[in-house]
Amino acid sequence: MPVADSWNYTYYYVLASKGIQDFILRGDKLKLMIGGSELVDDLPEKVVGEILTAMGLKEGEDFLVLSKAAGGVRLLFAGKEPAERFCELVPPAFSLYSPDLDFVQAVEKIGDNLAETMDKAEKKLALRRSIIFPSYPSAGPLVERSPRSGQPSTGMIMVSGGNREEADNAMVIKFKAAEKARSAMALKTLPARDDDMHYRLPDSFEELSSKDNSTIAIVHIDGNGLGSVVTSLFKELSRLGNEKATEAYRKFCIAIQESTEQSVQEALTPIIQAHENSGGNRKPLPFRPLICAGDDVTIVLRAEDAVRFSVDFFESFEKHSEKKLLETGIEGLKNHLPLTACAGIAFVKKSFPFSQAYGLCESLCRFAKDRTGRKCSALAFWRLTSSMADDFTGILERELTIRYSGENESRTVLTMMPYSAGTKAAGPRAEQLLELKEAVGRMPRGGLRSLLSDLFKGKKLAIQSFERLCDVNSEERTGRGGARQLDELLGALEAITGNSKAQALFAGDATPLHDAVELISAERS
Repeated sequence: MPVADSWNYTYYYVLASKGIQDFILRGDKLKLMIGGSELVDDLPEKVVGEILTAMGLKEGEDFLVLSKAAGGVRLLFAGKEPAERFCELVPPAFSLYSPDLDFVQAVEKIGDNLAETMDKAEKKLALRRSIIFPSYPSAGPLVERSPRSGQPSTGMIMVSGGNREEADNAMVIKFKAAEKARSAMALKTLPARDDDMHYRLPDSFEELSSKDNSTIAIVHIDGNGLGSVVTSLFKELSRLGNEKATEAYRKFCIAIQESTEQSVQEALTPIIQAHENSGGNRKPLPFRPLICAGDDVTIVLRAEDAVRFSVDFFESFEKHSEKKLLETGIEGLKNHLPLTACAGIAFVKKSFPFSQAYGLCESLCRFAKDRTGRKCSALAFWRLTSSMADDFTGILERELTIRYSGENESRTVLTMMPYSAGTKAAGPRAEQLLELKEAVGRMPRGGLRSLLSDLFKGKKLAIQSFERLCDVNSEERTGRGGARQLDELLGALEAITGNSKAQALFAGDATPLHDAVELISAERS
């Protein structure tokens, strides 16, 4: 992007969409989510870019783009009149582009210190986010409504089975965007091909798997402590002149976005290769990215790929964020490197309401962040088997914590989540969980079922049951093959819990065995 020879910008402008995730995910149909994602990704060009062009403004002279990400921009203007005029044109432009996508904007006169002006505008923006904007006109009692949202219908959309359905304004716009999409999201998240072919992404949850009622995984990833990183950034920028601060901020925004995009691409590459090697060239890829903005990622994929994708993303994100942020030359960021992230994974049936499952993902991600103190990359997951998605803290207390009234035992916790990954990993690691899952999958099912049942009856009884399992599968009884399977199970448990032999089943009151079994159940269902 061009930068003027002499820094002459006098006004700072910031625009941010509100509730992007809610806007994209509303409607519970994958095709509507695809359309919502396209609208948000295209917004900087379709709304901001076209307004600036219509005003006859030249980049590098009349304005400068500081950052341009999904759903928002930050601009510098060379005068008060174009900044205020731009503010006036944004609301009607939004009303035509996507009236159901809320936004906030702020403009500030630049003082002696650009960083202080930016900080002031961001705080003003944060206050305006809490304002609820009314929707007009109000619909009367005789107006047809969308059965999916309850909002007034403005048209019809095609749903599964070739049926047509009344749809509200947002759905109609999203559906049209999905129909003509050339997927900006695909360009950001898919690796480049050596040939001229294009990857085909699924347009429905049914295309993610051939099974009638199979389990899919919804993965939500969010960076750790980016707010503190931005605080350090502004402190560093406040020491620089306005021109150097401008360039440093632009480099920072680009580094974050590129780190996320490249990490998603690298994490998806093994899945794509496996898909093509299995003869799936004519079928859609077994995943669909929905959000990739800043340090925020949401993707839907097959259950068997979810944990591996998350771990690969963590490792790539730490590597790329450290490299790219060091290249910016911003000294104050070094203490925060490498950046880390946490993931929440919800395993649900394809027909389960997406918005509820996504809420579970967010609570799992928060749980992983809170338990690790946001000091390392980590993930938490849950296989939903009920008709309602609860917050994970409630699930942990109600379904994963078994309490007893005996004198010697008070409780058993059927999980060791979260599982960490990356260079800062601490505690049980996701790689160890995957190894345990493989070892459990090779064991005879009968003894494992008995052991899992005894876990609900107390730690002492569970250890006794585990000792019986080890005895039954010893070399004397099963031969070398059975003993090898047992050794693999014991080795995997010992790696996670830090204990040996029968005691390897637990680390304190918690066991990882149930987590491994749940992963197997999600992948096979």
